[in-house]
Amino acid sequence: MEMNLCLGWALYKRLSLPSPAHRLPLLGNSVIPPRKQCVIPPTGAMDTSYPREDYLPMSSRKQEPSPMVITVKPPVVPRDYMIWSVFNTIYMNLCCLGFVALAYSVKARDQKVSGDLEAAHRYGSKARCYNVLATVWNVVLPLMLIALVITGVLHLSKLAQESMDFLAYRLFPNDDDKK
Repeated sequence: MEMNLCLGWALYKRLSLPSPAHRLPLLGNSVIPPRKQCVIPPTGAMDTSYPREDYLPMSSRKQEPSPMVITVKPPVVPRDYMIWSVFNTIYMNLCCLGFVALAYSVKARDQKVSGDLEAAHRYGSKARCYNVLATVWNVVLPLMLIALVITGVLHLSKLAQESMDFLAYRLFPNDDDKK
């Protein structure tokens, strides 16, 4: 690995590239400082192995290929949605959706701590789905119940008014009807 760094540094110095302002993460926590960033030339530029059969004569005008800089982004840490799951577990835990979301959130956090980011992302995604279902269920169900109560009260008041009008007509006939 040290030889690759030196080779990259030598190639970098030879090409006189401007120094990049970012760092290149490697395996683990090691980081190459910007002055020692590896520059990888395109395929075939530094091939010093055996001669190839498809060798073509070089043109009189030699062009140096532009080097290719590889920048590796740090892995994205998956979310575990723990606070959202606790809220859904405590608040109207209908059909145990909040509890299921909490279980997947705990699994996602455990996998994130152990370093398995792929499994943590998978469990976090499931926790998010169950949290969305629990939140929709916790918001929509009370709104539907409130709407049903309001429409029921309005309907009953209308029926009560109509029945009062009917009873008033039967029990106390108007004088207009006698004439």
